[in-house]
Amino acid sequence: MRTVLFTGLLGSGKSTAILSLAYFLKEKDGAKPVAVVEAEAGEKAVACELAADGSYRADDLTRGCVGCTSLTAGLWSTFEELRSGPLPAWLLIESSTLGFQTIKDTVVHSLPNEAQPFTVLMIEAGGWAELYEEAPLLADGLAASADLVLVNIFTPLDPEVLSGIAEGISRANPGCPIKAAPVLDLTPGDLYRILLEAGLGTEAGQAAETAARRTAVERASVPPLTAWRGQPRLPARAGVAQARCPIPPLDLPPCPPARRFPGGPAFSHTPCTSEVAFMLYKSLAISNPDDLIFGTAPKPVTTRNYGLVIGGGTLYPELNFTVPAMKLEQSTVKEMYGHYEQIVREALKRAGELESPGVVLECETLPQQTEFPEWSETICKILLEGMAKENARSGLKSALRFTPNDNRDMIRPPLMRSGYQLERMLDTFERVTKAGCDLFSIESIGGKETHDESLIKCDIAEVIFALAVLCARDMKFLWDKIVDICNRNGTTPAGDSCCGFANTAMVLAEQKLIPNSFSAVVRVLGTVRAIVAIECGAKGPGKDCAYENPFLKCITGNPSSGEGKTAACAHLSPVGNIASAYTDLWSNESVQNIMLLGAMAPTSYMESLIYDCRLYNGLKQYGHGKILRDAMVRSDAPLDSRAYVFAPENVVLFSKTIVESANRYEAAKNVSKCVAQTILEGGKKGETRVSKPETKYIQKIISTVDALPKDEGEFIDKMLKKIDKSKLKLEEYGL
Repeated sequence: MRTVLFTGLLGSGKSTAILSLAYFLKEKDGAKPVAVVEAEAGEKAVACELAADGSYRADDLTRGCVGCTSLTAGLWSTFEELRSGPLPAWLLIESSTLGFQTIKDTVVHSLPNEAQPFTVLMIEAGGWAELYEEAPLLADGLAASADLVLVNIFTPLDPEVLSGIAEGISRANPGCPIKAAPVLDLTPGDLYRILLEAGLGTEAGQAAETAARRTAVERASVPPLTAWRGQPRLPARAGVAQARCPIPPLDLPPCPPARRFPGGPAFSHTPCTSEVAFMLYKSLAISNPDDLIFGTAPKPVTTRNYGLVIGGGTLYPELNFTVPAMKLEQSTVKEMYGHYEQIVREALKRAGELESPGVVLECETLPQQTEFPEWSETICKILLEGMAKENARSGLKSALRFTPNDNRDMIRPPLMRSGYQLERMLDTFERVTKAGCDLFSIESIGGKETHDESLIKCDIAEVIFALAVLCARDMKFLWDKIVDICNRNGTTPAGDSCCGFANTAMVLAEQKLIPNSFSAVVRVLGTVRAIVAIECGAKGPGKDCAYENPFLKCITGNPSSGEGKTAACAHLSPVGNIASAYTDLWSNESVQNIMLLGAMAPTSYMESLIYDCRLYNGLKQYGHGKILRDAMVRSDAPLDSRAYVFAPENVVLFSKTIVESANRYEAAKNVSKCVAQTILEGGKKGETRVSKPETKYIQKIISTVDALPKDEGEFIDKMLKKIDKSKLKLEEYGL
């Protein structure tokens, strides 16, 4: 199986190239199948178009954060299904610039050696120049990973422009072949030839010989359109933008009709009121850095089932888990349920044997489990039953956090306040809270339509627009409903996570695609978004992947969960120790139910978490908790600005900056500038690492924020003229 991974900015021509190549390969190879995986948030719906044809294997994975399970779990499931049958002759993958490294790594580790990806970076000259100007780290990272760069020419280009592009790419990836051609005017056969000439499918010796013949730039000579008459052409694609379908990508059967809920119509538009612009909290619950400590919060939460007091002085483990890579459909439901039965039985049995004073379980649903609310309800009941059995056996106290996936971006542009996906989500919320879960959280995705691109460009103004304007309005809409459902059914509304935003920035920085300092600013800025859930009535503990929790705890006094070194099973990070300094639950992020040498992975991680908590609680009991906290801080903060922002004095400073601002927009501006200045000063003092190139980004953040309008309305008008409004429905945000 040959695998070709296409990546590049939206509008660079990836969809056109993949469709062209897919139709050509199908005709060329006859009965041999062609599989296509789409992990790009565009509107061209490659997977849906090919699925409609009926002769291609097509999957759509356009949702999720690059740093957690939504994207990688979907990839693993897709590749697992590919491995379970005859492998297709070709696998074509369309990837966004944000997710390409995660996708490439997943291909490398999950498919046979002969399927290792050949990466095609597609660029448009103007867009590439803009990207290189605004985000050179990302541009260099994309170029360095490419096996071929294809410059899609929309208008005639001056040879000097191409030479400039080639020079930049060659610095990052010496010897990489570069082709320039109008993709729309290439025959599918010519596109195939370009891939072969660039080395696709060659043996090692042939590849070396081919590389020796590569020129820095080849300007393709493209004949007039009339010359292609009689050649295989791309089929007509009328209406493709409307072809994107809201059904799950893994051939799930039709869903039963969604239920309606008490209290009248649940899905009408909620008018956007000015209250979302103003913040409830005007002072800090924790104003002294010395009072920030793990296991203790000013406003502890007592769980409904066994009375665990979270934030009351004891640090508890929180085990986060999911099923292994598998196809999720009606025929595999019993197998799926069996995994959850095994997880809760074996992990809690080990917790009982280790005499843990209490544990929390977190079940994050996969998209298909939210798509079918009855699946989530059954999973919830299985876990609660397992908790009751272990309590009867060993007396173990436990609590269950349920975190449904936000499926609203399964269509493009997303419907945030209405529609089928929202109905299924609210049905899931209702079912699991009625079933008896203790805590309820979500990683909501409102605002990602513009935020992902703002990360690519390192555009702090667009980040502020996404987090403080779009996200805040969506959080208000969604969390009013969540709090109402939780209160009616006796579940504690715990909180949201900025995972799809700030964690994506953290992972991109970890992949050296954006600066660490920019990621650090986005991390703290996420607090302005996340606090909306608490303003609506969320009480904590905040979710494990919400690294903004220390700031939320400082402002509101709510307890929180955290993850660091124990989350390496899900993603890597630079805050492995410092993340535990102020947390009230210690988590592992999400681990699949697979067999390790010692035990099943969730059981192994439960043991690891329990021993961490035992150490923390023991030192705290003997009066050494602050010493341990400071050791955790000092082990990470000097090495990376993404950790430095979590130093206790910085947590208090940034939190104070937020609450002393007049409104949410002003808070976003003020804290962005404050974080940037603090990192810059910390670098000068030697308190953290700030490279010379990063200094430029920090200074750009400060100057950009200084130039932003004072009034939020003026800012919104300015940004609406700047962003691509085709990616979102403004009415879904009350704008």
